[in-house]
Amino acid sequence: YREFFEGKLLFQEEYKNGEKHGNAVYYIPGGDFVHLEGTYQFDKKKGYWIEYDAFGVLRLTLYEDDGEEVILFLDESYFGDG
Repeated sequence: YREFFEGKLLFQEEYKNGEKHGNAVYYIPGGDFVHLEGTYQFDKKKGYWIEYDAFGVLRLTLYEDDGEEVILFLDESYFGDG
């Protein structure tokens, strides 16, 4: 499934039997950069999720399984000015 805003792709998600299942990519609104990407399994986040800032710079990498998140990389300025 794809969602657009003003002609630009906002997000793209894969579904199976009405649930998010597969790859998902979310874009910066009005921009050309990926904001967040990862995988769903049976409507829940599963595996590696990667977040970027508005310029496409890596901000966060985490691993998610059964609602538990393990942060693997966190940009030191993620929660403020650094």
